[in-house]
Amino acid sequence: MWFKLSINKLAASLLPTFLRRPKLVALLHALLYPVEGLHQAWTQMRAENLYKLAHTGQVISLRDALNDVLDPALRRIYLTGSEHERNYLYLPAEKLPQYLGKIYIYRESEYLYKGADFFVLVPPAVLKKQMV
Repeated sequence: MWFKLSINKLAASLLPTFLRRPKLVALLHALLYPVEGLHQAWTQMRAENLYKLAHTGQVISLRDALNDVLDPALRRIYLTGSEHERNYLYLPAEKLPQYLGKIYIYRESEYLYKGADFFVLVPPAVLKKQMV
């Protein structure tokens, strides 16, 4: 690949053969030390950006990213969808059924299609470890 290179080897190989003495090569390496550091920083940033680009908004990708960061050994974090449908009250003028039966009250985020699309289930041990 074009980005995998050794700055020191490249600099030494670009020197004419009659100038390739240990002292001159060492001086060249000392002059190129900041460039080598920039190249290493760029390589690390490139790897981080490729990791970020590999993860999408899909549930499996989000789960993998959370497990990579918070629980890499046991990978206990998983996502689940919201489970409850909404119950609606109708006015008599609407002429729709009014009997609702037994009603349970849930939080806004627990309903289907409103609020959160999924829940992140994290074990208590992982939460305690992150708070410390």
